[in-house]
Amino acid sequence: MKTKFLLLLTIPLTLAALTGCTANNLSVINPIDSSTSNINSNTPSIIDDKSIGSSINHPSVSTSVSVSTSNKPSSTSVSNNTSLTIENILKNGYDTTSYYQNVTNLTGDNLKTALNKLIFNHTKLNYDNLEEYMRITDRNWERSPNIDDENPYMVLLYYTANNDTSKQQLWNHYHTSSSKFGVPTSEMSWDKEHIWAKSNGFNSKGNPAYSDLHHLRAADMRNNNTRSSLPFAELDTVKKEVKDFSGNTSGKTGTASGVSAYEPFNSYKGDVARALLYMATCYISGSPSLSLTTGTNSSGSKWGFLHTLLKWNLEDLPDDFEIRRNSLVQYYQGNRNPYIDHPEFACKVYNTSNADAKIRSACGNK
Repeated sequence: MKTKFLLLLTIPLTLAALTGCTANNLSVINPIDSSTSNINSNTPSIIDDKSIGSSINHPSVSTSVSVSTSNKPSSTSVSNNTSLTIENILKNGYDTTSYYQNVTNLTGDNLKTALNKLIFNHTKLNYDNLEEYMRITDRNWERSPNIDDENPYMVLLYYTANNDTSKQQLWNHYHTSSSKFGVPTSEMSWDKEHIWAKSNGFNSKGNPAYSDLHHLRAADMRNNNTRSSLPFAELDTVKKEVKDFSGNTSGKTGTASGVSAYEPFNSYKGDVARALLYMATCYISGSPSLSLTTGTNSSGSKWGFLHTLLKWNLEDLPDDFEIRRNSLVQYYQGNRNPYIDHPEFACKVYNTSNADAKIRSACGNK
């Protein structure tokens, strides 16, 4: 189970504030204690032994995605904003006030379009090597605070034992067909999960959505395999409970409104929702052109059960891990997930005057 984050804000963020669409800066995290973390300005040697360079500027408005052809994560970020380094992210968090300064007063399609312009221009990473990036973005920084640790403990999506020191999973337990990390197949516990199923709009590795780290997470392999490409929903009928690699019951499959679906462990519902909301905002035109609907149809480039995602987004707010990860992904990829920084943006986008009853209810308007 995740430890939900404590808001370090001058104004408390409540469910009422979110449903009222009050903007708050959610990028502030409980920083890693530098007295025990042994953090320095070098990336792990598996990535590069050069010092971390300067980092990311806020993405400019563009209709293109740049491509990284490197097989290894670079020791420098994709641009040159010196406030966004791995060291600063871990110690201080990252202030996103200026990142969103031109969008916070918008609503509906105007807000969604403005967010798209803000986040679409980003670096496309190498999918086949994303586990190397996840060594940094998805690690358990409390358990593995030394940035030079090449085999850190990980925080796995869908996994119930991330806080159990006897059952936490190491990076080299990543699932590979060749056992290239020297771990027996029986001990391989995690792999890369496309939260927005790649079969729903982008089957090609050449598509930037295929390797977008904002919806790709290190995930418990058993849940990932069972979920496959099922939509996320609150089940009416449970057919199977999934035991994760720790042996605990976590996700479950069954039916929702008559269609097959997967329901994740409660403490990951918000993570899933915000990843899908991001995808439907980042990729709104061209290929892929993704969208969310309150219907049950999750095929082609559409994803159903939008009202459920809006509800989960409010019920399971971002924790320290998710907030920190957002900045670490930005370090490598060059863009952020706005719905992690501002969960209230989701209802500001979708809960418009002509929204259907399911959306109004999910956003607190009965």
